[in-house]
Amino acid sequence: MSGSNQRVLVVDDEPAVRKIAERVLQRVNIEVVSASDGEQALAQLAAHPDIGLILLDATLPDMNAERLLYLMQRRGFSTLVLLSSGFGEECLPSSEEFPNVRGFLAKPYSVVTLAQRVQELLEPA
Repeated sequence: MSGSNQRVLVVDDEPAVRKIAERVLQRVNIEVVSASDGEQALAQLAAHPDIGLILLDATLPDMNAERLLYLMQRRGFSTLVLLSSGFGEECLPSSEEFPNVRGFLAKPYSVVTLAQRVQELLEPA
């Protein structure tokens, strides 16, 4: 797998979840940067314009996914987002309001499912 958008931003406040996601994605040759909250995520997006996908935990210590998606829109970021949560899909922001949201991954997710979903979303259209 090669290309300009093979970098993923993993945003999760749980260090163990971040580390597992990083390792899984690195094993399938995807570069990973990470953040533990929304402000760090915005900083990583600004620092790495080549991020092709964000694996975003829906509940972060400083803001929820909807707030982060709103701030991303305001700052001109249209990076694809794969939302993740252990609380279910119902409370998540809609893809109509945020067209860059491309799916949901329920926690706990398997490493195989994570790798497959991320690779599918990073494939060129």
